[in-house]
Amino acid sequence: MTYKILEDENEMPSLVNVQQKLKVKYSDGEISEAYDEIISLNEQGMLFSTEESLEDAVNSKQMNTGLKALC
Repeated sequence: MTYKILEDENEMPSLVNVQQKLKVKYSDGEISEAYDEIISLNEQGMLFSTEESLEDAVNSKQMNTGLKALC
């Protein structure tokens, strides 16, 4: 259900939108519980990446030219 809540979203959707999207398959209680867990992760900064963090990740890959593995 968590995947369905965030599917095709670039940022946190509203609870009302999520309930409308999933009300056929899940109860309001199930939706609210999953939504609250997602909100908690989002508040901890663990859900969506900022543009700055994405740029840092790309730059670190470009700069790292060291040996990665020997097989």
